[in-house]
Amino acid sequence: MKKILSFILALLVLTSFSAFFVSAEESTACIFIPAADGDVGAVTYGFENSEHWDEVYVYATGGRSEEFGDVMTWPGVKLKKEYVDNYGYLYTFTFATGYYDTLLFNDGTKNDYRAELKKDFYDYCVKKLGKPSYDADVRIEKTMKYYDGTVVFTATSWEEPLDSPHTTIINGRCYHRSATYSPYELGVYVSTNDEIYTLEEAFNLKGFFGVSMDHGFSGYEAHGFPENADLDLVHKCLYAFGDRYGYSPQEGESIYAEHKGCVEENLIFRAYYEHVAYPAVIAQEKIGDYYFYHGFPCGQDKNNSVGLYVLTPENKIYTLYEAFTQGIVTDLEAVSKLAGGESVYGDYGKRILELLGIDITDKNWNYTYEQVSPYWHSNNTATPDFVTVTAGESTVDEGYFAKRVGEYVIRNDAKYAPYDLGYYVYFTAEDKVYDFETALEKYPQQKEELLRSLDAHSGPHYRLIGDARNDEKLNIRDATNIQRFIAGLGNAWEYDNEFYKDVADFNGDGMVNVRDATAIQKKLAHIE
Repeated sequence: MKKILSFILALLVLTSFSAFFVSAEESTACIFIPAADGDVGAVTYGFENSEHWDEVYVYATGGRSEEFGDVMTWPGVKLKKEYVDNYGYLYTFTFATGYYDTLLFNDGTKNDYRAELKKDFYDYCVKKLGKPSYDADVRIEKTMKYYDGTVVFTATSWEEPLDSPHTTIINGRCYHRSATYSPYELGVYVSTNDEIYTLEEAFNLKGFFGVSMDHGFSGYEAHGFPENADLDLVHKCLYAFGDRYGYSPQEGESIYAEHKGCVEENLIFRAYYEHVAYPAVIAQEKIGDYYFYHGFPCGQDKNNSVGLYVLTPENKIYTLYEAFTQGIVTDLEAVSKLAGGESVYGDYGKRILELLGIDITDKNWNYTYEQVSPYWHSNNTATPDFVTVTAGESTVDEGYFAKRVGEYVIRNDAKYAPYDLGYYVYFTAEDKVYDFETALEKYPQQKEELLRSLDAHSGPHYRLIGDARNDEKLNIRDATNIQRFIAGLGNAWEYDNEFYKDVADFNGDGMVNVRDATAIQKKLAHIE
């Protein structure tokens, strides 16, 4: 019986609380107080207390407080009366934007007034913007606060944005949102000094520096498009990309699309989603006889790390790789000029492969080629002294490969056939190509330049045999480092152990042991 009575009592208490909330009166006694500097990141509400309650409390609910489990205990927080400019004496309550969405000012009993935070703030923004108010709620999607009190926010008076992107050019940059937010179109605004401006108005204010280009708003992008950019083409690319990958402006997905130009009546453009990860590595895609580049991998498909697409006159979309392999686009030279690419052969590759006896016109021939580095003795000459490349009939073994060449260990990332190391050097004056070992023998006066050409883009690809400290010298410290390595005490080598072992193997017996340290000591002491 006691349990039943306890349950009924708890139910009555909960019911009475519900009655408080349901019957709470919406009143102008709850006042939204915008910050003097336009900082909408912190919200202040005042309560006039026209009922002359002896004590005033605020019970705040909803918003992010529910996510954090920060639920107030009724009747909430007791407030103190204070003076507020332009409002007189009020009971005030301040909190972070979005942390609560409903306030109940009360006297500690059932008497309370409800403040609908979103509605009050939205009405304030609409009033400041001087736009008509609609029956549908004004939605503040997100705010972004800056150090000087400036706040950038998004607003729309439609319950649903129009299913069409909106793009505008402001001061030479293209601002795009994935939907049109009527009646404000772009729907991005700036609040500062208790005034609200459109994004364009804010940028035109003298001395106004508080707004950056990108804010992370849903569906929002800012890009350095030229002022004469064809916005119709921008939208066309957006929809073509969306049709293929299920992009929906209504879902707030942010997408980048930039048209590059037309080749063979096909539109070339680059596109990617906002959510694509951007590792700090340059993307390189080999298509036909050309390399295409981008600042980070951004494509959605295999064979499309650079995010290049082709839109046909029939409004069909292909990756550049698909368009080329299916014969839709054949002039890759024209595409490369538009989209940041270059021939895989450079200025000399075709001649080098010809001298090596590799027929690049034979589609059945499996060969590899990549320019490593050209070298100029003088900047005043248009033609380099030599060009270092990797080439082969095929790549036999992927992965690390090293070879002792003279007093150096030289490595590559694969073993090439028929010349295992795969490095070749083309001397332009002679119009001759040599494997790297022969080039060192024929041009000893350029040994340093030849070796350094291997590390032009990434390294290391060569090291002095025995240089266990990686200081390009052979001394007693190398013997000490090898002894520490053998003892398992670590070493100062900054690259992979496989290359380290090949370099530290001074006597060339395939092992790193005390004999290598001893051999270095004897070498330095001139002991045979």
